[in-house]
Amino acid sequence: GLGSIAGALLVVLILLFSSKYFPEGSILRRLTDFGDSNTRARILQWESGLKGFTKNPLLGVGPENYYVIGNEHFNPAIYQYDRSWFDKPHNYPLEVLLTTGSLGFLAYFGIIFLSIYSLWLALKKQILSNLEFVILLGGIVAYQIQNLFVFDTVSASMAFFVFLAFSSFLWQASRSETNKDEGRVKFTEISEGYKYFCIALAILCLYVWYLTNYLPGRAMAKLNTAVSTGTHDPLVAKKAFGEAMDADMNLDLSETASKYEEFASDFSLLYQDKKDKPLVIDAVTGAELALEKAIAKTSNDPILWFKLTNMKSTIKHLTDAPYTVDIEETARRGVSFAPNRVEPRYYVVQALQVKKDFPAAVLEQYEVIKIDYNNPFNFWRLALIYRESNELDKAYNLAKFARRNGYEFRNLAEAQWLARYYSDLNQFEELEKIYLEIIKNGLGNFQTYANLATVYAQMGNVEKARAMALKVIELNPESKPSVDAFLKKLDSGESF
Repeated sequence: GLGSIAGALLVVLILLFSSKYFPEGSILRRLTDFGDSNTRARILQWESGLKGFTKNPLLGVGPENYYVIGNEHFNPAIYQYDRSWFDKPHNYPLEVLLTTGSLGFLAYFGIIFLSIYSLWLALKKQILSNLEFVILLGGIVAYQIQNLFVFDTVSASMAFFVFLAFSSFLWQASRSETNKDEGRVKFTEISEGYKYFCIALAILCLYVWYLTNYLPGRAMAKLNTAVSTGTHDPLVAKKAFGEAMDADMNLDLSETASKYEEFASDFSLLYQDKKDKPLVIDAVTGAELALEKAIAKTSNDPILWFKLTNMKSTIKHLTDAPYTVDIEETARRGVSFAPNRVEPRYYVVQALQVKKDFPAAVLEQYEVIKIDYNNPFNFWRLALIYRESNELDKAYNLAKFARRNGYEFRNLAEAQWLARYYSDLNQFEELEKIYLEIIKNGLGNFQTYANLATVYAQMGNVEKARAMALKVIELNPESKPSVDAFLKKLDSGESF
């Protein structure tokens, strides 16, 4: 036995010291490397959670409400490792402590202790063998070890509750002093009452299943239809979102409204035909109403508030409606629930831009940079504010700074204003970088290749210019006449 333990420890030590050689993201790397970004983010999250515990030490903030603490006490250092929104601490005992307080924590571990004690009683009564005792004890210990790094799931909880039920049986059997057959009521004596009880219980269970499974499942089916359809068929998607929001027993209005906002936001950015504008306005209005409905039930979720800000700003842009102060007020409500996160502040900046108060928008964006200085995206956003306020020198300088520090374009339109700037200055090397990045990230089209071909021609690189021009024909055969004219000019040695 000691030899087996020593061998197991040796294997564990070898794995720990070899962790850096395992592929990033692999199971072995996750199990053996405690310095990766995922682990560091969780430890910082746990520290933030314990700060929130001091405010509600007795009863906690309530089950499923960890996000309240996670947002209020968010540590910006987490941005270096993980930019996710944590609604769970990924540590179940800690979650129990923070959401149900000291009383809930003691109750939970009281259950664990008594279940282990029931195994001990069963061992003493010889109901369990030594091997059975060790296996069952190892099971509950392993379950609690994995709970230190995860949030509990339905499948894991089911196994846990079955174990508790078995522990309860062992407890009762271990403390019983009577013979197995003594004192047992004959089944025939209670069969009639038992039959009616089972029928009543079955009806009740069926009704509870209908309320808590079928109706919520139907609401989520509508949501899945809406999300999967999206902007491919906006009419179907909008109808499905509306039905999901109005469905009985939709247990997660926040998720439904949030997905509705994402659909409406994408639709407002992607639509091209003017005849679609009324449909876009209708979708954005629907998402706005959905978010207001979700906020009425969950008013302390910053995500809902800044998404509502986005919809209010979008509807103003689409309808050319006058600015209203509630846009900024809505954005600042989001900040109040997550003061150290930058995402809600982005929408305060957006509200100030809608208001045309560019000095205030610049100041707010500097607050964002103070919180999350290492993210080049924040400098890019500041450049866009200066560009909108017509302070072009500052805009170009900040854009170049953001690009030097790793910012990459998210769409083709975003790159165009900076490309025009470099084109006016004949800085062809910078233009080449922009177009190559767009192509690498899958954002380009045939026009991108055409622009790059022209850049190479201006740089005097005939072979690359030719290759890009031929790529244009491959992507858009209709452009062959114009490409042929380009190639003819290229071969003639004329300047571009």
